[in-house]
Amino acid sequence: MPEQKQADPVAHWAQQAKRVDWFTRPEVVADGSDVRLVGGSVNLCFNALDRHVIRGRADELALVTDRRAYSYAQLLEQVAQLGGALRELGVRVGDPVLVVLPVGDERVIALLACARVGAAYSAGSDLESGATLDALSDATKPKVVIGPARPQGEHRPDYCVLFPEESSATLGPFDIALRVLMRPGSFQPAACAEVPATQPAEVADPEPVGRLAVRLAAESNEMHPGEDVVVSGDDDQLLAVLIAGGTALLRG
Repeated sequence: MPEQKQADPVAHWAQQAKRVDWFTRPEVVADGSDVRLVGGSVNLCFNALDRHVIRGRADELALVTDRRAYSYAQLLEQVAQLGGALRELGVRVGDPVLVVLPVGDERVIALLACARVGAAYSAGSDLESGATLDALSDATKPKVVIGPARPQGEHRPDYCVLFPEESSATLGPFDIALRVLMRPGSFQPAACAEVPATQPAEVADPEPVGRLAVRLAAESNEMHPGEDVVVSGDDDQLLAVLIAGGTALLRG
């Protein structure tokens, strides 16, 4: 396969693209020594969760954390619930969402919910490298922040979804505790948005979501459905395991 990628990258990417479920299949064209996708639409969350449920693997394990284990159906239910809440908060395809959560259940669910509604997410596991929540918010200008507090910088997001919630007394009029959004029946669960394959998946990364889907599908080529894979906080690795139908053993 590496030889094919070097000798004929268009053929290689076209072959790997068959591993992805598309709303509309893109055209793979040469771009100098590289390739790019033209047209097409896709949803990363559908490829990571829905298609496995549809194909009869709903009860197989998708994610195991320090707190609990999730089947594909259970993880899909949680992700669709938060996705529905984000849509109620006004998040649409292409809108930026800042996720600043530690490695764990809530972070996985939040990232997949962003992918489900087609938001361009910006993610951090904590405020590392001296970065502050204010600076991250000012740099990415998110519509919604999912994290520990409301940013106090120049950019003011429409809403802040708070986790962990320290005290209900600290909540402002546009602050919502994550646990409230996750109450069953609070919102209509979100279906998968049809996302243009050329749209960036992340705010600060120009890689289009279609190319990301193909790359992750290629990376999961050696994985097998049901295979246990240890994931240490790497978002791409997590997605690759789920796209392959494996079980992600999340480690902080």
